[in-house]
Amino acid sequence: MIAGKSGGIADAVVDGETGLLVPPDSPETLAESVCRVLTHKKYAEKLGQQGRERATREFSWDAVANRVDSIMTAVVSGKYGSARDS
Repeated sequence: MIAGKSGGIADAVVDGETGLLVPPDSPETLAESVCRVLTHKKYAEKLGQQGRERATREFSWDAVANRVDSIMTAVVSGKYGSARDS
């Protein structure tokens, strides 16, 4: 994946690991990144595989539900605010 480094995209893509982030105002960097991915098949495959693994690990319904459950449990037990404030 090649994405512009703006907004929430930088939270979704780990530069050089799950994709490439490029400045949104740099067509030269975008072109270089596209050429790099198209000419280095193994690198492109690695980015794709790592992106899929991260998406499954961190953004699946189960992973999100577990995070929400952990936060809700901390809130109910009174630990969320104190842990976050320290």
